Amino acid sequence: MTATRAFAVSLAVLTAGAGCHSPRADRKNHVKNAPRNDMKQGPDAPSVSHDVQLLGKLLKLPAVPLEASFEEVPLGTPGGFGPTDYQLVAVLRFDAAAVARLTATSPAGDPAGTGAVPVRPWFPAALKAKVVTTGGAGGAGGEAVVQGRAIDATAIFRPRYSSGAAVLVEGTDYVVLSARTS
Repeated sequence: MTATRAFAVSLAVLTAGAGCHSPRADRKNHVKNAPRNDMKQGPDAPSVSHDVQLLGKLLKLPAVPLEASFEEVPLGTPGGFGPTDYQLVAVLRFDAAAVARLTATSPAGDPAGTGAVPVRPWFPAALKAKVVTTGGAGGAGGEAVVQGRAIDATAIFRPRYSSGAAVLVEGTDYVVLSARTS
């Protein structure tokens, strides 16, 4: 009976210890296993870069842009099961000659094709003025996007980014590109 009682007390102590809260352990697990939402927009969001040289390593730029802003965002849960995919969103402003070369690569069968790319909070004011909401009744519950002439972006991708979309936003000289690893 004493052995049974000692076993029960040991089991109770072990079980109670498993429920103890350790702020240090919680902080360690929180950082390591924190889930990431697609395209975060809060204080944990990736920073926006304006480094054209770095962007040139990620994409084959058709010309040096007059302005460049971009962010690379992990999709899903980094460090989770399987590899982590990334999405690159870039806003590029080119001179008229570069824009003409880019639009010349639009699909031949659909030169006036349109495309849309989701809006990011760091987009320049000229693009924010062009935002439209898609889907939902009367635009409610839809996604905020910028629309424009679709550009064939396959020549811009390097092996890391294998798919995506690019649009020349109407009434501007901005090209918005969204690319994903896969």
